[in-house]
Amino acid sequence: MSLSVVPSQFWHTDAMADTSLTEAGWKKFAKGRDLKDAALLKALAVLDKAPPADVPKALDELAKQLDALAKACKADKAVVEHLKALDGELKARRKQALQVAADAAEDEDSPAQLTTKMVPVLRQVRAGEVMNAMVALLGKETVVLVSRRAVGATQRKLLASQLSTTAGVKYIAGQCVFEAEAHTFVLEGPAKGLAKRLKAALLEQTQLRLKVRVRGEGADDVDEDLDDAGADAIVQAPPAQSAQAAESGADAARDQLESRLNAVRSRVQQAVRDQHPSGVKLHALLDFADAKLKAGELRAAEQAFAALVPVLATLASGAAAVPDAKGGTAPRGSPTGAVNYAKARLAWLAVRKKTAADLQTLRQAILAEFGPGASAGEGESEDDEDEDEDLSDVPTEFPDIEERLTHLDKVLETLDEQLADTLDAALNASDPARRAALHTQAQERIAGFLAYVDGDPLLRQIDQNPFVPLTVHATLQATLRTLAATLNT
Repeated sequence: MSLSVVPSQFWHTDAMADTSLTEAGWKKFAKGRDLKDAALLKALAVLDKAPPADVPKALDELAKQLDALAKACKADKAVVEHLKALDGELKARRKQALQVAADAAEDEDSPAQLTTKMVPVLRQVRAGEVMNAMVALLGKETVVLVSRRAVGATQRKLLASQLSTTAGVKYIAGQCVFEAEAHTFVLEGPAKGLAKRLKAALLEQTQLRLKVRVRGEGADDVDEDLDDAGADAIVQAPPAQSAQAAESGADAARDQLESRLNAVRSRVQQAVRDQHPSGVKLHALLDFADAKLKAGELRAAEQAFAALVPVLATLASGAAAVPDAKGGTAPRGSPTGAVNYAKARLAWLAVRKKTAADLQTLRQAILAEFGPGASAGEGESEDDEDEDEDLSDVPTEFPDIEERLTHLDKVLETLDEQLADTLDAALNASDPARRAALHTQAQERIAGFLAYVDGDPLLRQIDQNPFVPLTVHATLQATLRTLAATLNT
């Protein structure tokens, strides 16, 4: 199927006008309109390039220009409505900027990172995010940190501050993922006896009673405490407080992602200026992440940022090596660590699930518009001669559109779960030769999926469909490129 069966006028409609606070978004809306918008364009350009500290000032100037243009165009209903939409986003951006400023003033390494601020992070792990983790052990004492940021010396000091002494502390780094219906800590060390200790520590620190698994470096090194009595329940926290914490966590996630994007922005720009082989890819990923963050699509922005990280790691090494799971380097194409196999598997399953939901949404929207009975207007007869003229642009193939929409099913048939099975087998392979062979199979399958996503006519058009806003193509591309980088291709 090709989406060319949809009348061409549906692919160019003001119903999908860009309401983002960007210079490009405004130019798209203003094209063909005689508007005196030079001052507004200048304010948008300043906002586009403003560092976080200057965003509030840039938003104030933009608000002034939006008001001025609204007064000048008050007779043009379309322009006024569009400006109202922009004003709504401006207010949301101002609130976000103020929160960023407030967070910047707060000590990011305060003890709250181990308690209240870890609650939304653990919730995001359950939603499919992969987070960094560090465990501190001292005798029978245990303290655990799960964080969006990389963990290192600073986090060791934070963990040590919660123990009775700083002497003799054992630190174990790793990642926290959600698999087998449990918060799973993939750690760089033996797992034996840790699940019960981590579960108790999390309960004490966050008031969350969680199912906990720990996986060590060996394929069979797994420790579990899956007691589900009250699992995942917040102890003592009233409903209103829980909702407030969730909202605060979402705002904090947006703010922290924006901070992380700003932190790598200069390196991306330098790579472009130096004409580094990865410069164009980095710039595209950064732009995509920025756009998704501004649109409030946090998951897509996180995925784009995740794709940035391994590519950035090649800058200093001339793309000869990439960081492995332990912070060392591994030659390109060599089998990666267990942590990366786990991350890649979870990321692929998550993007397939999202793609399936998005394609179903698109199917329903198209059928609602052109399916059986959708052509006739309310109270009108399909035999009316005037109506025949109105429907002259509707293709005769639409009685068979459901059959044509079966092409949507072929997307997931092609992008199958076999990649996840291969990654899982590599994760659990004890024989190095077997793991190397599975690693190569996974690389080849990812390359084939990328070729399909880049070459399929439907997928190339799908994000521009006029029925529902989607990012199927962009998200699949970003995720597959992340997986390719994760496996050192």
